[in-house]
Amino acid sequence: MAKIRSEETIGGRIYRVRAHNQLILKVFAEKLEISLSHAGEIELGRKNPSKMLIRHIANTFNVNEHWLRTGEGEMFSTNEDLLKMPGVTQVRPVPVIKGYAPAGDPRMPLEVRDQVIGYISIPHTPKDAIAVIVKGDSMAPTIKDGDYVIFVPAGSGDIENGNVIIIHNEWGELILKRFRKKDQKILLISDNPEYPAITPNYEYTIVGKVIEVIRRVRF
Repeated sequence: MAKIRSEETIGGRIYRVRAHNQLILKVFAEKLEISLSHAGEIELGRKNPSKMLIRHIANTFNVNEHWLRTGEGEMFSTNEDLLKMPGVTQVRPVPVIKGYAPAGDPRMPLEVRDQVIGYISIPHTPKDAIAVIVKGDSMAPTIKDGDYVIFVPAGSGDIENGNVIIIHNEWGELILKRFRKKDQKILLISDNPEYPAITPNYEYTIVGKVIEVIRRVRF
């Protein structure tokens, strides 16, 4: 009589992973780089898998490692589940938009899908973070041409003196400046002294506040 593999055991859950992927035991063992006999012993509960093997199974077949270990939660992880796991670095795909704002509300550029030209994965980044690739040297040497600038949507009330901000100007571009306020007068300053300060008018809108700069270095 065949042994019933219960999902209350780790062997039973590993069997479910194999069954879900419609793999015979031999192929399953080959993918995990373990022997056929060892894989069979684990499924039948005669041997316990190592912590390294459990993690290998979870990564190989995209299943929830916590479920695999304990039987708790869902078989497949959501992104939020993964972020809560001990030892897992929070990495989020941040959308990279074009260097100009779309029509409509400039603070909500992601509402227009064709403005997203790619994604960059960054650890410990807010959910509403957006990236844009810098063009030009007006903020050099702090921020250079080709850098990824990561910002979060912000209004004038969120900005403090000295913050680097993203601004939507009258030509529909996103420009990068440092915010300065003195005696109720606002100036938009370039870190590069060769560029003059700008006194913003009503056609300038603050889009976001810069929180990080990512620089690619090629060798």
